[in-house]
Amino acid sequence: MDLLATYYSSSSSSSAAAAGGIFAGLMAFFGAIWLFAMAMVVISIIANWKIFTKAGREGWKSIIPIYNNWVLFEIAGMNGALSLLLFVPVANVVMLIIMYLNLAKVFGKDTGFAVGLILLSFIFMLILAFGKDKYLGESYATILAEHKGAAPAGGAAPAAGAAPTQAPTDPWVNGNDSQTPTQPQA
Repeated sequence: MDLLATYYSSSSSSSAAAAGGIFAGLMAFFGAIWLFAMAMVVISIIANWKIFTKAGREGWKSIIPIYNNWVLFEIAGMNGALSLLLFVPVANVVMLIIMYLNLAKVFGKDTGFAVGLILLSFIFMLILAFGKDKYLGESYATILAEHKGAAPAGGAAPAAGAAPTQAPTDPWVNGNDSQTPTQPQA
């Protein structure tokens, strides 16, 4: 019986030490993950603040939850109320994709950059924040929408003050030949 008592007493102290070591290791691991996550959050806040100030908005608006999405949608040339769809499953993914596409356009970036925003938003938001690109304004997204996304060759953005071209008013040129000219009666 002494042998069993010795076995249980020595194994319980070593298992307690092992459990303490495992607990300390897990705490260190999760502490490192927490520090990394906090660093990512701080960098994201700085990037959003810079994007907001580039767009002529107050930077503090980027740190208020929910409202920052509203303002970001407005910066992208969209209605801010659409940001409320971020709370709806499936619609949130669709709205984020549309918002990132428009955000790239209002900063003069092409569709490839928008795909980068969608897939690696953390990195591409930093590029957008600290790059030399200028904010072209909400009206730029509207101009592109009116012209069905037609951009100059090479994906370059038109000048910020460029006026959209207007379609000819002649029905024969537009392809609308239902309004045939009438012949004068003699």
